[in-house]
Amino acid sequence: MAMFDSPLAGTPLATGVVVMLAVVAVDWLGRTRRFRMVGAAMLALILGAVLANLRVIPPATGPHPVYDAAFTIVAPLMIFLLLLEARLASLRRAGGRMLLAFSLGGAGTVLGIIVALWLVPVRESLGQLHGPIAGMFTATFIGGSANLNAVALHYDITSQGGVYGGAVAVVNALTAAWMAFVLAAPSLLSRLRWWPAPGPLTEGSGATHAPSTQVVPLPDSLGLAAPLTLSLLAMLLSNAAAGLLASSGLPVPSVLILTTLALVVAQFEWAARMTLARPLALLAVNAFLIVVGASADLAVLMQKGTLAVVLFAYVAVLLAVHGVFVYGVGALLRIDLGTLSCASFANIGGPATAPAVAEGIGRDDLVLPSVLAGVLGAAIGTYVGFAVAVAVG
Repeated sequence: MAMFDSPLAGTPLATGVVVMLAVVAVDWLGRTRRFRMVGAAMLALILGAVLANLRVIPPATGPHPVYDAAFTIVAPLMIFLLLLEARLASLRRAGGRMLLAFSLGGAGTVLGIIVALWLVPVRESLGQLHGPIAGMFTATFIGGSANLNAVALHYDITSQGGVYGGAVAVVNALTAAWMAFVLAAPSLLSRLRWWPAPGPLTEGSGATHAPSTQVVPLPDSLGLAAPLTLSLLAMLLSNAAAGLLASSGLPVPSVLILTTLALVVAQFEWAARMTLARPLALLAVNAFLIVVGASADLAVLMQKGTLAVVLFAYVAVLLAVHGVFVYGVGALLRIDLGTLSCASFANIGGPATAPAVAEGIGRDDLVLPSVLAGVLGAAIGTYVGFAVAVAVG
């Protein structure tokens, strides 16, 4: 039941209006002295969680027109618009470090599963399902939700309503919490002075490239219409191409095709004239993060009782081990905090959400590498998930 009793309360239009009001609030608060240090990304996550748990908007834990649009339209739009500033030099500079950090994240996830199985009474609570659940968590925290569901469908966990629902609720809640952590990590952990300088760009430095000549921006109306139209056209083409390739027996993630199209466009000098693409991208980032925050539904977790406690402890230990491994080994390998944070969330959140972390910590040079790392995770997550399910089952 919505907090406000009115004919519009709970409708898609009302939810969309509240989300956009929250976007405005995040943008405004993020500019004030009191909240500037918190950052717009963190504010969006927190505000989304508060609104959902107060039932001002419905939690983003099931099908909903507004939330479905956030993942199928806003997230790809965000990726394309952010990548319009990318030069391939950013991949050359950061790609190797990102791949190494992402590999650490995958290893940390598997290690986290092992430690969690040892510390948490998972076998006693889940019985024969503990192996498939371990595979599901491995798959989603290396790839994404599609990988989790692939393992769940194979082992018929989807028919186990309480277990499947509890697992998904815990994943949603702690993924949002982990995003909050990795957004704060570069600022918090930098005080320990164990990590090197950020690399090609200083943290929070801004644009990924600067044109050698003076850029003449497009007129305002065209400056908005051009990047929006290009983004939507690229999304349409990437989805169509992914469908055709899949029907030919060659499954390629549509986000990889979309990334390729964005990179092609970004290499042309006229792409720099679309100066309003970045404000549009930031709008999309904040809207998307509010929806991510809204997926942390505490009421659902409390309804699952003891099972929720076990699953929550399971995933909490898994993520803690993942984090210690990624940041600890990353420090030994002299990988900067920005790269480690983006790589970690490319594992935990997947390719659609990793760019939001790069933008949130002010590392535009890591947007492209984090997308590609997330795509790699989506490609291998299911295989690693099945391997873990068999190994621990």
